Amino acid sequence: MIKDLNNQDFPPTQNRMAEKLDREEKLKEAEDKRQSANVHCIAWKNKACIFQRVEGDTKTLHDNIKKYDWVKCADCLCWGHFECFGVQRELESMRMRASKLFSCGCTKASDPSLAQHISGDPVDSILTDDQIRTLDYGLKAGRIMSNRLFLQQHPGYDPSLQSLYLTHLSIFKDQKTDDLSNRLLTVLSVNPTDVKEVRYTLEVLLPEVISQWLRVQFGMNRYEAECVLLKKTVIPLPPEKKDSVKTNTDSSSKPQDKAMLE
Repeated sequence: MIKDLNNQDFPPTQNRMAEKLDREEKLKEAEDKRQSANVHCIAWKNKACIFQRVEGDTKTLHDNIKKYDWVKCADCLCWGHFECFGVQRELESMRMRASKLFSCGCTKASDPSLAQHISGDPVDSILTDDQIRTLDYGLKAGRIMSNRLFLQQHPGYDPSLQSLYLTHLSIFKDQKTDDLSNRLLTVLSVNPTDVKEVRYTLEVLLPEVISQWLRVQFGMNRYEAECVLLKKTVIPLPPEKKDSVKTNTDSSSKPQDKAMLE
């Protein structure tokens, strides 16, 4: 007998899909007019925003966070959350406020060596064991925000986004992905019978390790690395959206109460 099934375990009907799309259009229209909306984060369009909203719903990932810090790209003038760019607070924010030189990656030319590194770099060179352990600790301790971990901890929260992430776990070919997966399981001494920990390692830590490797190896920010993982292009938002979030960090407070990095 099949039991303990939820509505999200079944594919949506055509009527439910139509209703969802209709709600999504209305939500987008309202968000475009609201300066504080997370839709104005450049990572939103590529499904890489840490505070991505569930399609056709008002709930967002990491909905316990109500106040956001934003940083503006000095090149395309688009905005993004600190978390989406992987920007550390305090030291990094002070540095960028002084230099005004932060770039989302929109002007970078494609690195011709990227494909060569992806195919040629040995698995053991993809972060050190200590870096892997530190990343694992940061994720589990909540110091590093991850949509993949959030969705794994909240089954059925956003099935379509979860499906997208599960189909983009690695940028390597199958054998290299398997080798890296086995290395992670070994480094963290994961018990192969611990299904929950194995699933976390393969579905959350693996792509997060690759994202971190891209940032370390090629000087990418988190948004750029996520675009590589999700096979998206780093493209600035349309011009009419560029200046729409200049004075907002908090979805609930008034514009004059917000502190932006300019």
